[in-house]
Amino acid sequence: MTDDAQAAAGTAEGQGPVRIDEELARHVENGRDDLLEKFDIPDA
Repeated sequence: MTDDAQAAAGTAEGQGPVRIDEELARHVENGRDDLLEKFDIPDA
């Protein structure tokens, strides 16, 4: 499948890199911390 065909099909390979801003990065990190605490998983 060509890159154009993958993009049209909506595959991850065809979409390219994901960019997130600082606010979203903070939100994801906070969610991660909450889940680690909820399930009593040590932060490595």
